[in-house]
Amino acid sequence: MKTSFKFNHQNYEADLRKGTSLVRMPSIFPVDTEQAFDVGNLKIEATAFKDGDFIGDVAAGGSCNVDVLKINPHCSTTHTETVLHIVHRQKWALKNLSVADVEFPIMIPCILLSVELTSGDLAQRSGQTYQPEMATRDQVVTEAAIAEALENLKLETASIKDAWALVIRTPQSGRWSYDSADAVPYLTREAMALVSDSNCRHLLVDLPSVDRRADDGLLVNHHQFWNVDDDGRVESGVRSDRTITELLEVPTSLRDGVYLLDLQLIPLPTDATLSCPVLFSTEQTLGSV
Repeated sequence: MKTSFKFNHQNYEADLRKGTSLVRMPSIFPVDTEQAFDVGNLKIEATAFKDGDFIGDVAAGGSCNVDVLKINPHCSTTHTETVLHIVHRQKWALKNLSVADVEFPIMIPCILLSVELTSGDLAQRSGQTYQPEMATRDQVVTEAAIAEALENLKLETASIKDAWALVIRTPQSGRWSYDSADAVPYLTREAMALVSDSNCRHLLVDLPSVDRRADDGLLVNHHQFWNVDDDGRVESGVRSDRTITELLEVPTSLRDGVYLLDLQLIPLPTDATLSCPVLFSTEQTLGSV
């Protein structure tokens, strides 16, 4: 089945039978095994459900397997989060802020960009900043890296008047996690400004976070994207219609360009949920839509 749409004054056609999942698959381990405590962050812990004489484990004599899963969406796998992630739950009203409250189109025009990483010292010398200050050994996604990837596609964020989504792919996509031995990449403030000042509605990255792993709890990029004050105040200009999706795994088989995004998720009334972003390739067409 094919569908046609218009994006950035161009006509496109997408084949909805050929989607590519960007999910980074976690591991599931029984909590009663030693291995469960050694696998790092990308894991989901499972225990067999018990109720009286019933046990949800065929190996233990049960009639079927019924797993009870312990999941931290932010660390376990690909997840989508809303502005509720960074605001005081009791101090500010939850209405329209949770994952269940955000409205998602069935299909969202999306741009996939591959970016190179820059060392912290080179980024600073080129005028890039972060709070707290970048370290020399840090690896960052800079404003220039995003702008260059857009230029290669003959696109610029200021010209895109439609609501759109952005997928950022770094080298060795799917490698990064919170417990990576190397410095985990993140976006500079200028890189996030380039995105947040545009009509980008949904930002997706293959990193554990758009912010630095150890950032003194400031989460400056999260605040900037959602237009929330540093002290967590929700003002009238808050972008509660925006989401951030992290821990993707973007296949190398996908070329940079325009796609349709189906951001599948479980609409729970909380700050983040497991999600399954699916990209559909497009072809530019002539004529009206």
